[in-house]
Amino acid sequence: DMVQTDEAFWTIFSFHFLSGEAFTKADCDAGLTRAVLDATTARRLFGTTDAVGRTVQLDYVDYTVAGVVADVSMLAVPLAMAVNVNVAVIASPGFTFAWE
Repeated sequence: DMVQTDEAFWTIFSFHFLSGEAFTKADCDAGLTRAVLDATTARRLFGTTDAVGRTVQLDYVDYTVAGVVADVSMLAVPLAMAVNVNVAVIASPGFTFAWE
């Protein structure tokens, strides 16, 4: 599962980062395509949780991994926190996101 978040998400919710860090307001404002993965997804894609700087393609868009967080149980937290991939919200004229 993938969800769009902005930098405020990381200040509202607390995650344990195994590597890297959350994307920042500057990343979002600059339109940088950043992603934070959970540990299971990072291991599945790259064989390790040390995936910072690697590239993952989601819906034909390349995202640079900014950080990897420890897995979060869906039973213990709100759904918004239990996603596998968080991507930075990027605003540009005429661009809209569509998620299925």
